[in-house]
Amino acid sequence: MLVLGMGNLLRGDDGVGVRVAEWLLSEGVPPGVEVLDVGTAGLDITFLGDDVEHVVIVDAADFGAAPGTIRWFSLDEAPAEEGKALRSPHGMTVMDAIALARRLGVKARFWACGIQPDSMEFTMELSPAVSASVGNAANLVRRKVNELTSAKDKPPQRYGVWR
Repeated sequence: MLVLGMGNLLRGDDGVGVRVAEWLLSEGVPPGVEVLDVGTAGLDITFLGDDVEHVVIVDAADFGAAPGTIRWFSLDEAPAEEGKALRSPHGMTVMDAIALARRLGVKARFWACGIQPDSMEFTMELSPAVSASVGNAANLVRRKVNELTSAKDKPPQRYGVWR
C-alpha cells in the first residue's frame, strides 16, 4: 500500500497533502505501508508496480466546502465531477493520471483524502483552518490504511465529510 502526500509547499494550502504525509511519517504507519511526499509529481502514479494493491492520495481538493473540511473519494468509483475537484495546478487531474495508469496496466485501487483549501497564494504557510485539519486528516488516513490492510475481503467503508 502507498500513501501519497501531494501538493506544492510554495502555494499555501496546496501543500496540505505533503503536511499530512509528514505527520504520518512522524507518527508511524503499519508494516507494508509506504508513505511518500510526491509533491506535484502526480503523474508518477502511472508507474506503480504490480505489488501495490491500494493507493491513498492525500491532496488539497476544491469541492466547495468550508476550508479545512476533509472528504474521502473512492477514485475507482468517483463520478467525473468529483474527480475534477482533485486538479493539480498543472492542469492534469488525479483522475486523468489514474485513467492513464489503468491504460498502462496498473491494477491498484485508488482512494483520495481531499482537504478543502482556503488560499493557494504564494506562501509556505497553511491557512489556520487547513492547518488545524492536518492531524484529523492524518488520523482518517491511518484509519483507512488500517481498514484496507486488515480487511482485504470486506467491502470498503464509505466516509463522509469531516467538519
